[in-house]
Amino acid sequence: MTTNHRHHHLQLKSREDGFDLDFGVRAKLPEYNALRDVNMKHYFENADRQEYLWRTGQIDRTGRVIADSTKNESKRRIIDSEFRRAEKMEQNLRRDEEEIRYKVRLALKREIETKRTAERVRRMKVERTLRRDILSVERGWSLLEDGETTKRTVGKGTKMTKRK
Repeated sequence: MTTNHRHHHLQLKSREDGFDLDFGVRAKLPEYNALRDVNMKHYFENADRQEYLWRTGQIDRTGRVIADSTKNESKRRIIDSEFRRAEKMEQNLRRDEEEIRYKVRLALKREIETKRTAERVRRMKVERTLRRDILSVERGWSLLEDGETTKRTVGKGTKMTKRK
């Protein structure tokens, strides 16, 4: 960088640093309170807004602005503690609800497993009965419709008959 260019850059930098948006006035603006603003009086005369301002401790029951910040602060602390308590209750309800849902899921799962086991046992019984019936037929026993079996031997062979 050339010395001429550097000198120009420093000049611009000093001008930027010296630029004042406040135009030399460093006065602090007065604190604004909308409750004391004459132009906002009509807005705050609404009954719902009055109720809200009273509940939050900004005005008294007659509608006068409370200047004492300690009263206002104590009401805010009470409201904050009520909110915290309500949030804690909501968390407890959610936790209880999740616990109940978990227990219901477990119960449903157990019920499904019980039904599956019962179905498996039923199938095994049916299969056992079928195997027994197949074996008895193979051995020469006759299966009757009412569940009775007969075995007749005629000469050298076995004859299966049904009872009438």
